[in-house]
Amino acid sequence: MKSVYEIALKRYNAIMESTGKEHLTIGTGLSDGTKDWNLADMVAECKEQIEFCNDTMYGADTETSYEYRLERTKFERFVKRFEPQVGTMKPIMEH
Repeated sequence: MKSVYEIALKRYNAIMESTGKEHLTIGTGLSDGTKDWNLADMVAECKEQIEFCNDTMYGADTETSYEYRLERTKFERFVKRFEPQVGTMKPIMEH
């Protein structure tokens, strides 16, 4: 049986790759400074990406705004699913 971390890691990496943020993946050849991240880091980064999408959507053209809404939805689903699992765990890096 896979742990919550393994399930979250697979989903997190898939989201980051599908949204063009490969440098934020964990344990891949394109990872940049994310080697020791835990579940709290993944949730915090997704929240950061939600804020970025919200800020970027305003003033964007319709097509770009739609793409950011799709990305934001992926991040929101991840946070909704895994934030309760974080509990008292602290992120390793400040996001």
